[in-house]
Amino acid sequence: MGSLCRLFTSNIFAISIFLLTLLGCSAKTESPVYVVNGKSYGVIDGVFRDRFWHYYERGVSYADGSFFKEALADFDHAIELRAEDQRRARTYGMHFVDYFPNREKGVVLFEMGLLGEAKENLEKSLKQFPSAKANFYLDLVRKKSLESNIKSNKMQKSYPKIVLKGGVKEIKKEDGKALSFYAVGSDKFNYNNTLPEEIWTNDDPVLIRGDIQDSAYISEVSINKNSIFQEHASQNIELNYPMMLEQGSHKLTVTAKNLIGLESNKIITVNVDREGPVVFIKSIKHNSNKNSILVTASIYDESGIDKLAIKRDDKDEQLIPYDQSKESFSFKVDDNIASVVVVASDLLENQTVAKISIKPTKISWLNRGGTLVADASGATSLVKGLFGNNQEKEDKTPPVISIPDWEEPQTVYLEKVYLDGEVTDDQQIKSLTINGIEKLQQPAQQLFFNHLVRLKAGENKIALSAIDEKGNISNREFTILRNIADAFQSENRLSLSVMPFESKGEIPQSALGAQDTLIDGLVEQNRFNIVERSKLDAILTEQKLSQEAIFDQSSAVKIGKLISARAILMGNIIATRKGLEIVARMVDTETAEIIASKDVYGETIDLKGIKELTDGIAVKFHQEFPLVSGVVVQNKAGSLMIDLGQSVLKTNRRVIVFREEPVVHPVTGKTLGVDNTILGYAKVSQVMEDISKAAMVSPSEVKPLDKVITE
Repeated sequence: MGSLCRLFTSNIFAISIFLLTLLGCSAKTESPVYVVNGKSYGVIDGVFRDRFWHYYERGVSYADGSFFKEALADFDHAIELRAEDQRRARTYGMHFVDYFPNREKGVVLFEMGLLGEAKENLEKSLKQFPSAKANFYLDLVRKKSLESNIKSNKMQKSYPKIVLKGGVKEIKKEDGKALSFYAVGSDKFNYNNTLPEEIWTNDDPVLIRGDIQDSAYISEVSINKNSIFQEHASQNIELNYPMMLEQGSHKLTVTAKNLIGLESNKIITVNVDREGPVVFIKSIKHNSNKNSILVTASIYDESGIDKLAIKRDDKDEQLIPYDQSKESFSFKVDDNIASVVVVASDLLENQTVAKISIKPTKISWLNRGGTLVADASGATSLVKGLFGNNQEKEDKTPPVISIPDWEEPQTVYLEKVYLDGEVTDDQQIKSLTINGIEKLQQPAQQLFFNHLVRLKAGENKIALSAIDEKGNISNREFTILRNIADAFQSENRLSLSVMPFESKGEIPQSALGAQDTLIDGLVEQNRFNIVERSKLDAILTEQKLSQEAIFDQSSAVKIGKLISARAILMGNIIATRKGLEIVARMVDTETAEIIASKDVYGETIDLKGIKELTDGIAVKFHQEFPLVSGVVVQNKAGSLMIDLGQSVLKTNRRVIVFREEPVVHPVTGKTLGVDNTILGYAKVSQVMEDISKAAMVSPSEVKPLDKVITE
């Protein structure tokens, strides 16, 4: 009996201790609720039960009302219960919250002017789980610290230092002028040379490379006022920006601005020359004493001439001496040959091949003023003009435009084509335009040109127009059809549907169309196959889903499957006291797993600011899913080894496997590009430094040297 009493007394004591402890815990929850302009601060959604996420939520509420002392107390207690920041931290069951107590504590400390402590907490948050908002406020902390140090003379104002680099080769011309040529990755150029103020290149695209440094942190970089996306300010930025520059001269201004608003500019002129020289034939004269024909011609190229050579019929190439200080050059050929080929190369190795007809029909040789010339009365008007015997009183014959090896219409699998053409007339040709671009630098009766045309998908119209000195006009138009090979078509990219984003807080009017601007940004990136919004709207109407169901991940995955999307993009738009945070998650509809998550934060929330945020999300997802191609190294029973490593691939991503098929014109032998056939898809299972393993999703006869491209 005594032992039973002792047991009872002991249990009563334990229960009492438990109740006192519980009461103590409850005491910690007792915090004031403040009401300002009808809004309550220091509250949570639901009942407060001393969980880490309850303290975090209440701390955020206090911070929104600028009740910083109370907010810090709650953040500290949340950190005691769970120390690390995390996106989608599990609370209970399958419930998750975005949990960033260290970040939000850092924001509060910044608001209180405690910059050192704010920096410590923000850096801790970024180390635990990077977020755009933490980067944003860390930049604000740095800015305030820099301004304070400058004001107290602890440091001097600094400006960004911009050094542009690349492959540079300098060539001294005969006139003493030096030209600097630039080519990315070329073995013959030093890749790390500093770029001069003016360069020449035939790269496509032109890669603007360089290093930008500043102890005051570079916050913005732009080229010709086009901003280059960067996550946050940095003391060192490696510039690596491709630009689609067309033929001609381009002045580029690289601008870098630091956190204290000081900027530097670096101006360079990039001369783009991707076309071969223009060859002008001035005259063809016969020397009967030596049984030879003298061809006089001139040549023009913006970057300068590197080499001239002739090929007589099937004989080897022979160099032609050429003096760039003179207007023309001449060469002799035997009068028993029908034609000669002139090969002209510029300093950037662009080339033009001119096939010159030497032997016209029905020619007799006459002596005029001591010079033997051809009487080409029975020959073509071209021959008459070149041989100096055009006696017609009135010329009504327009120039003749010839584009060999191109049919009408011509189908290709190329992003760009080079047109090798010839224009002839018995009078001087004074103008030649291709799609409105003037190509003629000097008048001539016969000229050969090389012109680059960049093609869009589908139909491309090429219009040429030539005018002679009598005003006769010749127009020629033809069509090039550009096909996109199957593996490169956007419809075979990762199909993605953007679901409605869930709003939290008081969302400003400017952000109500954020989803549409996000879709526009994704389309502009041209990386994913974006499922039409109308299909999503139709399914939502058909399924009669509630608003809550749309935001539920499992329901959203089902919707994605119904509209045949391989992935869905869903997330939150979170309004805070000062700004807006957008968090987007990409979910695989086959596995229901989150395959990527990106966020942006800003405090400029007008329409322009919202577009910058949604464009930032689009850029981040493009960077997360780079479009890269590789080669199959081996195939063992459907298990592929491919030559793409961890720098570009991640596990559980898919690649398209395809086989290339060169397309060659059956008559001319001209290469028209490369078509391909999709063999199937493979899912990446293992990623190593330079190689990856992927399993074919469906059986297919894949061979080594077949190609892959990220889906």
